Amino acid sequence: MFIYHLEKAMTIVLLILVGTIICVVGIKNSFILNNEGWCVKQKIEGECKSVEHYRYNTGVLNRYIGGKDTLINVDWKNKDDRDLWYFVSPYLKWNADREPYAITFSITSFMGNFRELNEDVSNRAIIIKTDTSEFWLSLYENYYGNAKLYWIPFHTVTILKNNFENGFSKSSDRELIKMMKNKYQIAILGDWTRGVEMIGIDNVGIETM
Repeated sequence: MFIYHLEKAMTIVLLILVGTIICVVGIKNSFILNNEGWCVKQKIEGECKSVEHYRYNTGVLNRYIGGKDTLINVDWKNKDDRDLWYFVSPYLKWNADREPYAITFSITSFMGNFRELNEDVSNRAIIIKTDTSEFWLSLYENYYGNAKLYWIPFHTVTILKNNFENGFSKSSDRELIKMMKNKYQIAILGDWTRGVEMIGIDNVGIETM
């Protein structure tokens, strides 16, 4: 195995060669010392509040960030949360020579009834956005609270572009990658259940091949 490692500010380039498989990590947040500028935000309401950093090792997460539901806003007709909370990154900039290919992250839950999920949450599990554009990436499955490592190539999932007043339209990985050449943010869903949950995430990375 050959490993080449170059670090500059928040950008890490890690090249791993195993046989004929090459994986390059262009940007990675591993939360070793602190929350690295991440925050937690309700999708619509409220400010983005600095997220808690934990120095524990759960086996899947090792020094991670964690968020907890602070707003349960449902009504008697609809048991789903009307406003979901997300982990949100600081602004990032893609500086690698190769194009972004996939997003990866580890996740686990510490509390929550994952038998009662909000409807259709797998289709809004990840949001990659600029100040003027927003792309919603689906997860290929519902998340049920267990410890998991996700590796999600952009071309394998459904991508919807949020046109705001004009609703959503189907998009492509090519349009997403073009947008990521500007400053962008990553948002990862924490609000999977209809009730209170506590979620931790770690090792959030954008990779290329």
